[in-house]
Amino acid sequence: MGCGLLCRWPMPELNAITGRLAQKFPELNKFLQASKEEVLAQWDAFVMLFTDPLQFLDNLKGEIKGLQDSLLWDGAGDTVFSFFISAGKEITELWNSQEKLIDKVCVLP
Repeated sequence: MGCGLLCRWPMPELNAITGRLAQKFPELNKFLQASKEEVLAQWDAFVMLFTDPLQFLDNLKGEIKGLQDSLLWDGAGDTVFSFFISAGKEITELWNSQEKLIDKVCVLP
């Protein structure tokens, strides 16, 4: 899916400014080169948030699962998401039963 000018930084004058700064400060240049891919990936994700929100949420879920797997144990992300999904279903059922009970007790015109 094409996203026109939003996909990449559309300001050539900003690129010229950062280029001059990178020439003056070699450490800044190292930092900019090291962070370029991450910044572009974050920009693409930000664009996707508005152009394809369902895909963005699916990607975000995958990233969170991967983070949980690496921080806790392999498969932790699936475990945590399964828990939240089942808890959400239980809360929904509880809410629906409370709603039915209230409707039976309080009959509104």
